[in-house]
Amino acid sequence: MPVVVEGRKNNEGEETDEGELSVASLKHQLSTLTSSLYTVTEQKSKMEATYISDRRKMKVTNYMYITDLVSHLCRHLIFLTLNVLSTTCCVLL
Repeated sequence: MPVVVEGRKNNEGEETDEGELSVASLKHQLSTLTSSLYTVTEQKSKMEATYISDRRKMKVTNYMYITDLVSHLCRHLIFLTLNVLSTTCCVLL
């Protein structure tokens, strides 16, 4: 059964082929739209996974950077403390 999209009539008052879409044509359009939606959804999922992965890597990198920085600061603080103690001991002697 054809679906009339836009009612156009010829001189005899009958529907023309221009205004009709067959069920097969509508099924094809639905199939194409469904396939496109699947593709877009799949791409969105991949992009989300990539974003989450990149965010995790960034967190790990930042954690490693902060850990290294704290370690460096602790070593520097120990070095300064030892210098102050050494200087103080020398002054007391």
